[in-house]
Amino acid sequence: MKGLLSLFSSSNPNVFFFFTNVGANHYYIGDAMLVIRELVKSYNSSNIYANLKLDQSNVYSIENEGFRFLIAKKVGKIYTAQVKKL
Repeated sequence: MKGLLSLFSSSNPNVFFFFTNVGANHYYIGDAMLVIRELVKSYNSSNIYANLKLDQSNVYSIENEGFRFLIAKKVGKIYTAQVKKL
């Protein structure tokens, strides 16, 4: 959050929140969202020019496994047939 406090308020529309490894939870962010929501609330109240949003327009949940597989393939990692089925 300290990094956000050092940004100019004009940067706020360019702030996005990405939650990774959420596939096991059916892409539900869970308790982490409560913490982030409180941090954003604190940030917005500490700066009269701050208007950082935390909603569907800048919050994303993604699963890493697909990206990890593609990157490994790109760098020449060879997977067994059993791993490819996963």
